[in-house]
Order: sequence, then structure tokens, then C-alpha cells
Amino acid sequence: MEKGIKAYHLYLNLYNIEEVLPETVREDLNMDDLCEQVDYTSSCIGRQYLYHILCMDKVSDVAKHEQFIEKLQTDHPLRNQLVNALQKLNK
Repeated sequence: MEKGIKAYHLYLNLYNIEEVLPETVREDLNMDDLCEQVDYTSSCIGRQYLYHILCMDKVSDVAKHEQFIEKLQTDHPLRNQLVNALQKLNK
């Protein structure tokens, strides 16, 4: 893993050390190899952020949106309405 990728993670955690996976755990999990395997980013900033997220001892915020995700899975008219609205953005 490039030093520049790790540097961002180290910088962000200067004062937030309690949420960071210990170095021994990151080595046991082969975090550098894992990050390289799951990295489908297209920028250095994306790679830095991905590495940082993988090295944090924290649950993803996706659970906060689980109810909305389930609603979109079952409410087809709402999902179609959102798809149509987002298509207008062309992004």
C-alpha cells in the first residue's frame, strides 16, 4: 500500500485513536491486501478514504437507512418515481 494512501488515515486519527483498529489487527487481517482487492476507486482520494474506512473499528452507517432500503424494495411505485426523478439529473 502506498504511503500517501495510509497517510490520510493516520492524519485523521491523530485525535480519534479509540475508533482505529490496532496495528496488530490490521496486520492479522492483511488490511493492505484487502484494500487493494476491493479497491474499485478511480482516484487517490477515493483510495485514501476506502483505506481509512476499512481501518476503523466502527459499524457502517448503512443500518440507519435500513427501513428506507426495505421500503424501496417493496414499494415499486415509489422506487419508480425516485428512479425517474434521478434520471432527470443525468448523473
